[in-house]
Amino acid sequence: MTQTAHTIGMSWADRVWLEMSSSVILGPLELPDLDALRAAFVRLAGLGAQTRMGDSISDDRAHWRYDPASLLALATEAVIEIPAPQIAADTPEADVLAVANRLMEQAQQLRGPAAVRVVRAGNFVIYDQNHAIGDARPLLDNLSALIRVAAGLVKPGGHLVYIVCSLLDEEGAGQIDGFLHDYPGWMADGLAPVAGRPHRAGYRLTPAVERTDGFFVARLKRP
Repeated sequence: MTQTAHTIGMSWADRVWLEMSSSVILGPLELPDLDALRAAFVRLAGLGAQTRMGDSISDDRAHWRYDPASLLALATEAVIEIPAPQIAADTPEADVLAVANRLMEQAQQLRGPAAVRVVRAGNFVIYDQNHAIGDARPLLDNLSALIRVAAGLVKPGGHLVYIVCSLLDEEGAGQIDGFLHDYPGWMADGLAPVAGRPHRAGYRLTPAVERTDGFFVARLKRP
């Protein structure tokens, strides 16, 4: 099916959230290079506007714009790389979480027109979706797909750390529950972050208790 350029109006309530986003970070992984990630972004965005991957903010900041002819150009802004250390597999958990948290904060300071951004940071990958999209379904579907793609990059016996800046189980614990159900043999591995309380297959941090942003953290081990 041929995709055509079009725009989608933002509601007033959605526009309020233009400067906010939801992020998830996965790693440490053996990642493809930046060009390969951008090519994958273009292929996914080219499937159609329903993925929201190819959306960008219009000049009037009141619409989402989807233009198949501009996906290559959008990919150079939406898929980026930031300096980051390569984290070894035997790095202590507290150090991995500290690096991941710092990278996520750094990525969320970056702003651009894309509705969805992918950030390569050392051997971590960060998925960041603008809150103003106003539709949770693409986020949930993309998070589910991202975990499964990342799992294929983990060596046997290796670990995958999942951290999402959200208090919603649909974006955090529920994503891990679904993955563990679909991938027998994988298991939630013991994780002891410096803060947070056990929550299903991982740990949750909240503004009310830990006085941090809301996070869900889980570490998975591949068979």
